Amino acid sequence: MKKLHIHLWLWSLLSVMILLGVSCRKKNDPAPAKETREVIFLGSFVPDTIALEKENVVVISFKNCKGMFKFILARVSSNMYMSFLKHARKSARPVKIYIYKGSTDIADIK
Repeated sequence: MKKLHIHLWLWSLLSVMILLGVSCRKKNDPAPAKETREVIFLGSFVPDTIALEKENVVVISFKNCKGMFKFILARVSSNMYMSFLKHARKSARPVKIYIYKGSTDIADIK
């Protein structure tokens, strides 16, 4: 019975970490190139609404945040990002968004 309680506690802790978007950097991950601009982790949220304003500008709003975030989809095709974000919204999974410091260009979406 004690083992069951420990397993349940560990499972609940892991679930909370997943929901909060807690992640650790792998040892084998390559370091960013020196030319790369500094990347900021905007957050890990479940998107509330997602819309394509122009051909390459996506507007994302979150329930927990005031206002909207506009991103220029310059790195990869806008369709790829939109399909990914819509899938994340339907499955209610957090979306991790990384942006360049002092810019609205998306560096990475995970």
